[in-house]
Amino acid sequence: LALVLEYRLRRSNECFTTNPDEADLFYVPMHTKPKKTGEWAETCLSPKKQNVTKLLEELPHLNPSTACRHFFVVSKGHYVGKPCVGSWYRPIKQLQNLQRLAYSHLDFICDKEHGGSTTAHIRADEQTYMDYPNLMSVPYPSSIHYTTKLDDKKHPLPWTQFSGRDTLMLFMGSTSHGDTEVRQRIAKQCKSYKDDSICIDSKKTGKTAISGSDVTLSTKGRSIFCLEPAGDSPYRKSLSDSITYGCIPVLFSDLTDEVAPWHWRKWRDQGRVLVPRKAFAEGKIDLKTLLESIPPRLVRVMQETISQYAREFQYSLEDDHDGIRVTLDGLDSTARSMERQGLCAKL
Repeated sequence: LALVLEYRLRRSNECFTTNPDEADLFYVPMHTKPKKTGEWAETCLSPKKQNVTKLLEELPHLNPSTACRHFFVVSKGHYVGKPCVGSWYRPIKQLQNLQRLAYSHLDFICDKEHGGSTTAHIRADEQTYMDYPNLMSVPYPSSIHYTTKLDDKKHPLPWTQFSGRDTLMLFMGSTSHGDTEVRQRIAKQCKSYKDDSICIDSKKTGKTAISGSDVTLSTKGRSIFCLEPAGDSPYRKSLSDSITYGCIPVLFSDLTDEVAPWHWRKWRDQGRVLVPRKAFAEGKIDLKTLLESIPPRLVRVMQETISQYAREFQYSLEDDHDGIRVTLDGLDSTARSMERQGLCAKL
């Protein structure tokens, strides 16, 4: 996301300036290179990069009045930046009011009595907010990026397509990591239906009986519901892909449900199914029975809701009312709120 954001801002005709007096926000492109979780610790602990004093020297426009309008990004779950002490995690005083963006904004703990590391619950304590002040989650970049250069009539947007969805539900993922208890039960139920029109498991099905084609990401565009159990963390790129393919997400975690509030809180309840995890893991819920019980009219409402808002859940290639614009508006709104609270002096 950090690189996507920088790419868009530098090419923008609407949202970029080199004049600090004209700027509403100040992007701090810190540690923008894509990294695996382990590489974050290596980067943050590097003597050359873990120098908060040097970072301050590189922020000439940072002062008590503008701190709320500075922001930086960790293109991963927020917790991978924990080794970046003094800047991202437990920041020094000068950096406390900066806004932070990541793919998650809530810490979670694991309930060992109900599945160990597979069962995550929101960690409800003030320490999280002190460790990562002014933190907000945004969507993972999806595999689809809208461009204004294409004619929507000749190239229909995948999230606007309601017909041709001949599979009730699709599961794309492994059963050997993440919330394995839920994932394995999904795979078991899917296998029991013995019908690609009911359920496709991408790891168990080489080719679909319906189309004879490989199960690829575009299969989301031919499915009504997409099953989204938690991965190694409760947050998944697959959620962004499902929404941008117009496939109604089926969630199994309250944490997944809480992600990216700027981008889908206002329409989330009309655009997803939230399955009680504990009851499902205990075998008390059959997905086929549950999803087929949803009235067709309600399914259509959910599809129409996604069709209306999916563009805001992806990052377009040019200036657009998309996820980048929603993010910038959210940052600006938060900065104004912080100013009203006296946390930063008004510009």
